[in-house]
Amino acid sequence: MDFVFEDHNLVIVRNKFEQFFFKYYIIIIPTVYLLRIILQYVFFYRPYSLFDFTKIITEVALIIALIFSNKLFSSTPVLISQLFLENIVSPINYENKDEIHSHKHYLSRLDYWLNNKFRILPGMIASTIVFSYYIIRTGGFEKFISNINISMHFIDRGLYFLPSVFYSYFVGLVVWKLIIISRFVSFIPNKFCVNVKFGHPDRAGGLLPIGKICIKMIYITLVPTILSLFILVGPVMKIIMDIPTPLANSTLLFIFSPLILFSGITGSIIALVPLIKYHKVMENQKIKFFEYLNIISQRIIELKMNLEESDVTLKKNAGDIIKEIVTLQEFYNSHDRINTWPLNRKILIGIWTTQTILWGQVVGLYKLAIQYFL
Repeated sequence: MDFVFEDHNLVIVRNKFEQFFFKYYIIIIPTVYLLRIILQYVFFYRPYSLFDFTKIITEVALIIALIFSNKLFSSTPVLISQLFLENIVSPINYENKDEIHSHKHYLSRLDYWLNNKFRILPGMIASTIVFSYYIIRTGGFEKFISNINISMHFIDRGLYFLPSVFYSYFVGLVVWKLIIISRFVSFIPNKFCVNVKFGHPDRAGGLLPIGKICIKMIYITLVPTILSLFILVGPVMKIIMDIPTPLANSTLLFIFSPLILFSGITGSIIALVPLIKYHKVMENQKIKFFEYLNIISQRIIELKMNLEESDVTLKKNAGDIIKEIVTLQEFYNSHDRINTWPLNRKILIGIWTTQTILWGQVVGLYKLAIQYFL
């Protein structure tokens, strides 16, 4: 997938190494998994990775998250530029020309922060956390060092946790870019004039691109909850399917699952902040627009009263008056109920569905915790 959009002067992923991973992850992740299965089959005669359901679900969730990330990365420059090209967003004319923020300047700043060297920090933190987790599982750092050798067993374990550490770095990168995109999209009303067009064909005041960006971010942040859902229903699946391998234990249920759900809630908040910001903008402009509708309403009343007049001249112009009334009435009726969210029905359903899944898991975990600890 090409992340370079020269026409918009915005590149979501500039680093060549990062571009390579985001382009070929769909090959890299399954290949590493298959390599581990082959080594286990050849040297241990039992490819137990086939039964490591937690690992399988984790990597499937990662692939899905990266698919949604690529969709966000490829569409964001186009959607943002659409707002400027349709004059939904326009520069504010300050007295001081140095304060004027242009489309080009905005995109260049967004590009700068998306690819800033600080993006490495969340990636390194995520990798360190995952690496530390595996070190603790193996009995500590000293035991991990003492077990370093060239045996197939060590290579097998390395193929188990080292790819996860590597993948975690890119998860951190995605988190960074989500935060930056959310921040800059929310930033637009502060530095630009947002011209809400309530008669726009998208039925969202011309701001539907904002809703599209937000729902794409929500999908990314909610993908990890696939794993928490799997953990929550794991005990039930184990009984029904008679699976010998434990699908979930108390550590997964009451430590990892809450962490995943917390990240999902935090990610949803980050993704929903722009929607709330633009809702306030649309509400403010709705008040002004309703003042205009009141003028139209008064004009309709005035024309209807004129039709009731007995003046001969007015009766001769009755056809023109009726035509004007019909035109104004149609305009009034079509704008009487104004949508003040940058959403359409499809996006709204997507938001409600994802949040229902998220908060349904929170309630389910709460009930499990009560049964377990009380």
